[in-house]
Amino acid sequence: MKARLSMRWLIGVVVLAGVVIAVWACWPSAPRVVQATGWQAQTDLPMLVTGPRGIVVDRNGDVYVAESEHIQRLAAGSFRPERLPIPELKSPDNVAFGPGGELYVGDYNMQRVMKISADRRTTVALSLTDPAGQDLSTAGSAMDAGIAVDRAGTLFATDPEKSRIVKLAAGSATAEVLATVEHLRPPIAVSDNGDVVVLVSDPAPTLLTFRGGKSPAVPTPIPNLKYVTAIAIDHRGNRLLADNDLEFSSADGDLTSTTTATLWRLPPDAATPQRLPYTDLGEIAAVTVDSSDTIYYTDRSRLSRVVRLAPMG
Repeated sequence: MKARLSMRWLIGVVVLAGVVIAVWACWPSAPRVVQATGWQAQTDLPMLVTGPRGIVVDRNGDVYVAESEHIQRLAAGSFRPERLPIPELKSPDNVAFGPGGELYVGDYNMQRVMKISADRRTTVALSLTDPAGQDLSTAGSAMDAGIAVDRAGTLFATDPEKSRIVKLAAGSATAEVLATVEHLRPPIAVSDNGDVVVLVSDPAPTLLTFRGGKSPAVPTPIPNLKYVTAIAIDHRGNRLLADNDLEFSSADGDLTSTTTATLWRLPPDAATPQRLPYTDLGEIAAVTVDSSDTIYYTDRSRLSRVVRLAPMG
């Protein structure tokens, strides 16, 4: 009797081990996420944010996110984010990194751009005035404005309300208007080689590229995109575009709206963006890449997420 029980127990163990091995062999590990495009391709970072806005990732892989009244930082490999102690900060919206690790923040309620030292101990409000003394401070600091910094430390900022792009060279006390652009939208990005990219909405959505941060701009129409809310440029020069398509429907007499976000890639010198096969993205507020071109974004839908996307192989 004991021999029969032992044999049954042994057979059960062997069968269970076989099942475990089969499941392990078929389980989709992270590097194999090639066909998954929805939730399977997304990793929600452990950051509880309120109204997530701008996002940047530094060379160490630390993630910085602007939220209501704060900047949150999640160190690479950590599960415990922290809020940076910046008492002067009121309403951060846009964020960018300088070449020395300085953090630039657009503070829209205070109408200023803040420069925070690499050690995060010193904060300076940048002076955005032109040589004639004209105030340009709404650039980069209004609710609908954007900022970007090139490798030389030059700050570029959009000012859609005044239809202008402002440029502040590193160490300069005065800013200049790079260009006056009608129908200018907030997003702005700068490539590793210093090209500045902005967006205009009319008469058709168009990217404007200022080669080396200088006028005139080279236009690239993107008519298939409807409402681009964010632009990033990866280290290969690809333009990454976040498009939030707002759709309206009427059910039971009530008008409802649904936002469907898509991500697009425009390779250097290409004429047409290519849609990336990600789905279920929520509502993208900002997008960025890390040193290996992995895509991160903030989701300002009711979920309020910070997301890292699995690379598509």
